[in-house]
Amino acid sequence: MKPDNRFSIAAKLYKAGYLNDLDDLFETVPRSVVARHLGFNNQRIVNLHQHPERWVLLDLIILGSLIDIDRREILNIILNQLDRNPK
Repeated sequence: MKPDNRFSIAAKLYKAGYLNDLDDLFETVPRSVVARHLGFNNQRIVNLHQHPERWVLLDLIILGSLIDIDRREILNIILNQLDRNPK
């Protein structure tokens, strides 16, 4: 599947410092598009958005490759989301 053009926009936003967590990502690339590219159903991506600690490392690496950022950077996005969603 060819990546959606919005992933390249998200990459530019990340490199410019405007994409810091999943909320920012999903403002640029809808959750349904991310879900489709990762092979998830919409409910799973909603649950992962609400509970970022449940992400699987391989899925994060794939998401990072869609946005064209490395695995450490995508982990930072998830950590920022965890800080934003206190329990």
